[in-house]
Amino acid sequence: VNDYYRRAVKKYNDKDYAGAIVEYTRAIQLRPNAAVLYNNRGVCKYKLERYSDAIEDYDLCIERDDSYKMAYFNKANSLLAIHKVEEALIAYDKAIVLDAEYKEAYANRSKVFYSLGDYNSCIKDVDKALELNYSSEREKMYLRKGNAFMELGNYKDALKNYKLAINLDPSYYKAYVNRGQCYFRMEEYDKAIDDFTLSIRYNSTTGEGYYYRGLVRIQQMAAIQ
Repeated sequence: VNDYYRRAVKKYNDKDYAGAIVEYTRAIQLRPNAAVLYNNRGVCKYKLERYSDAIEDYDLCIERDDSYKMAYFNKANSLLAIHKVEEALIAYDKAIVLDAEYKEAYANRSKVFYSLGDYNSCIKDVDKALELNYSSEREKMYLRKGNAFMELGNYKDALKNYKLAINLDPSYYKAYVNRGQCYFRMEEYDKAIDDFTLSIRYNSTTGEGYYYRGLVRIQQMAAIQ
């Protein structure tokens, strides 16, 4: 089993996910009750975008060890990938019950809460992840928090978080787009145009900056008339 496991890990590290699946399957045949093997094979399937197959492996892992927090977390990620949002929320909840300081689970669950329109819970999860020193793509966390505040009509805190995102990544075009939308809602049209122009500077291919800048100018023209 150990030889198959080592080969699987090496193939995974080499991004040979299909090859790693073969090695994990061989290991499982010898040790069918080893929860870690199903979890790791599920991760390989996730990398190949075989999300439903990955979920089956995570469930097999949980059947063998229902305290395996990573299996719930990984299952939630796969469910989110196939837009089963409410099921993903349940799986993230279970991971957090098992580990109240599971910062990655809070970070990802905040996405679920945002998509469900539960903006207050989204903000709480972002805060918890950051409190636990979640370090991966923090600018996106501040952006999500800013978006949640904007949807709640709390523009002051929305702007504060967009600024934090931009401080971390001054070329983060999406933060300029969303801050521009916030200024637009506040009817601060010149500031909105400035932000949309900055978003175009950093990413001129998506069209978002051009689209929203055009909307603001139409609104300005309507106000003059």
